[in-house]
Amino acid sequence: MEKKVLQRGILRSCLLLACLMSCHSLAPNCLRVTVEENFYRSDIVFTGSVQSKSEAPEKYSQRRLYGKEKGKHAGALEVLFEVETTWKGKLDKTALLYTVDPKEDGTAGYHFEVDGEYVVFARFWNLEVNGEGGETETNPWTELCSQNINLEKVESKNSLVRELAFLKAKLEISEKKLEKEETSDQDNKATELSKLTSPPNGQEALD
Repeated sequence: MEKKVLQRGILRSCLLLACLMSCHSLAPNCLRVTVEENFYRSDIVFTGSVQSKSEAPEKYSQRRLYGKEKGKHAGALEVLFEVETTWKGKLDKTALLYTVDPKEDGTAGYHFEVDGEYVVFARFWNLEVNGEGGETETNPWTELCSQNINLEKVESKNSLVRELAFLKAKLEISEKKLEKEETSDQDNKATELSKLTSPPNGQEALD
């Protein structure tokens, strides 16, 4: 009898643990991607440490709660970073980013720890600050599905840094190649236009 009771207790514990693990893994509902994929889908990528975080002004609380009825909005947080290395985009020594307040929406907002060091992946969002059709501001936003990396939990920081440095160099080469091609196209167009607007050979002399 005692053996059956013990077995039932163990079974319940296992089922409860499996349920909690499943709920935790499915809550963010994010598609896991590689660092490279995350790098290319982001507008800004950098390594930095959190200096402070605070509640953002009400005008930034415009990100709708995921999975909630239309019209509901989550509050936003301002997170100030000291930038160590910029891997993509342009940043000053300090950067101010926004995220949904994870206390209001844990499936959207990213929880940053003050003094924590992260690799941050962010995108630019155009936010309407004066109602529909009004003034807009463009700010960098990050969230749980941005898959930021807490460097305290990384097994090999050096490997991650090497990968980011490689991706940065690869992107710069691609951008320079594209810039060169665009310059060449512009030169070719200018040459063709010059031929079209120039008088035929000897015409000036006859005139």
